[in-house]
Amino acid sequence: MGFTIFSIEANMPEAYRLNDYVLTGEGDPRELLEGMYFWTWNTQEVLDLILWMREYNASGRGVMQFTGFDMQFPSVAAEEVRAFVEQYDPAYLPAFDEAYAVIGYPSVNQVRDMALGDATAWYLQARKVLGYLKEHQATYEETAAPGKIAWALQNARLVVQSAENVRVRQGIQ
Repeated sequence: MGFTIFSIEANMPEAYRLNDYVLTGEGDPRELLEGMYFWTWNTQEVLDLILWMREYNASGRGVMQFTGFDMQFPSVAAEEVRAFVEQYDPAYLPAFDEAYAVIGYPSVNQVRDMALGDATAWYLQARKVLGYLKEHQATYEETAAPGKIAWALQNARLVVQSAENVRVRQGIQ
């Protein structure tokens, strides 16, 4: 029907890891699908779609992509930001680790059950990291590809948005 992107309400970095499989064939699609947290996506029908998309891409007839556009759980996004900092700004790594250590890399259940004070502290520290990355973007452009910088910034935004989501659910604006 001419569509080239299948996008669902799923955590962005986890879905993009699955997209890497759809594009390259690397990884275990079942494992990647399980890593998206929700039973609604972890079905044989969605796995069949992913396998079909990979087969279509491998055929050379065109390129399909599988993406997500949500930010409920920040662990993988935080890992992506840390990997970027480790590679392109290692001097910032101790301050980064200190900022994200406010709550660590929370699991799905920890995010759902987070106390208000923890969510506020996390939000403030996540914004601090995002601000730092934005301030140093020009420096990163000297060594990192634009796509890597954009992905690090997007993942830092997802961490902020995830903390913000917890605060909103708890009645803090």
